[in-house]
Amino acid sequence: MKTLSFLILSAFAIGCANQFDAGNEAFSRGDWKGAIFHYGHVATTNADRPAAREMTAKAYFNWGKELYAAGRWKKATDKLLQVKSEFVDYQEAREMVSACNFFVGKEAFERSDWREAIKYLNIVRSTSPRYDESRALAKKAHAELDRRKG
Repeated sequence: MKTLSFLILSAFAIGCANQFDAGNEAFSRGDWKGAIFHYGHVATTNADRPAAREMTAKAYFNWGKELYAAGRWKKATDKLLQVKSEFVDYQEAREMVSACNFFVGKEAFERSDWREAIKYLNIVRSTSPRYDESRALAKKAHAELDRRKG
C-alpha cells in the first residue's frame, strides 16, 4: 500500500514538474495564455508551488504590458488586474490600469460618449500623472451632459 501511494505521489509530482516546464517554455516564447494555463494547473493542484503562482502573475503582467503597448486598453486592464498585491509587479500593474482607464476615457471623450468618458476618467488613480487631466476632461464631459439635458 505504501508503494502504491508513493507511485501515485511520484506521478503527480512529475506531472506538476512537466506542467511547470511547459509553462516555462510557453513563457519564454511569449505565449502568455499557454504559460498561464500550465502554471495555473500547477498552482491549483500543488499548493507547495508558489513559483507557479508567481510565474502566472508575471505572465498576466507581460500580457497586459503587450496589450497596453498595442493600445488595447480594456484587454490590457483585464490582464493587469490579475496581478495580485503580493507580487513584485503589483504597483506597476496598478499604474498601468490607471493609465488604461485614462486612455479609454479620453477616447470616449473624443467620440463624445460623455457617459463612458466620465465612467473611466473618474477611476483614474490620484497617484497617476494623468489625474489632473482626467478630472478636467470628466468635468467637461459632465458639462456636455448637463448642456444636452437643458
